[in-house]
Amino acid sequence: KTNSLHFCRLSKFTSPYTNSPYQLRFILTLRNPETWYGSMKKHFPHKLSRLGKIVYGVEDVNHKEALLDRYRIHQANVRRYFADRPDKLLEIDISKISGWSPICEFVGSKEPSRPFPWLNRSTS
Repeated sequence: KTNSLHFCRLSKFTSPYTNSPYQLRFILTLRNPETWYGSMKKHFPHKLSRLGKIVYGVEDVNHKEALLDRYRIHQANVRRYFADRPDKLLEIDISKISGWSPICEFVGSKEPSRPFPWLNRSTS
């Protein structure tokens, strides 16, 4: 699911691993903002959950501009956080890839033999 903005305190969760011997990688999933908003309205037709209100700053999903602002701010925050280590961040529009290749290259893994899991794929 790529609708949720989970940047909230990213540094709190990643700081202990910054100098870790583990090669942690982060994937920022991108979508056209209008498409993202359409999907939000589909999944939350009336109002957001309590957590949604904390994350997005509004409860009513019809506050389109507020939600789109949060979406853009989230992307900017993630990019700023990884500005000094761009090799740890992959920005990817999942709707535009044709399979596992970019993700597997990024994490240094071979591609699975099974097809990419297109669950809940939407054009809205």
